[in-house]
Amino acid sequence: MSVEKEVNVGIFEDQTIEKEIPYTSFDENGEEITLYRTVAVKEKVKIGSKKEVKNIIDYDILNDLKNFSYNHLIGKLTEVLPNIEIIKAL
Repeated sequence: MSVEKEVNVGIFEDQTIEKEIPYTSFDENGEEITLYRTVAVKEKVKIGSKKEVKNIIDYDILNDLKNFSYNHLIGKLTEVLPNIEIIKAL
């Protein structure tokens, strides 16, 4: 019930990024001021993508499961019993 499709897969790498984080402090007069400090944070960053073949669920099969099952069963029966005569129902 799956098909092989070529999909784009992201390539990620851990990188250290410096960010400025705001925080509230007070000056000599007791007034609120916003200061910033620099923090080094490790993040996963997308550096590219590559094409990969993966098995993906085929939703067309799920929408017509009865016919898919019937055709799959006929295929297996003709492998095991090559002389079988298939009569299609209306």
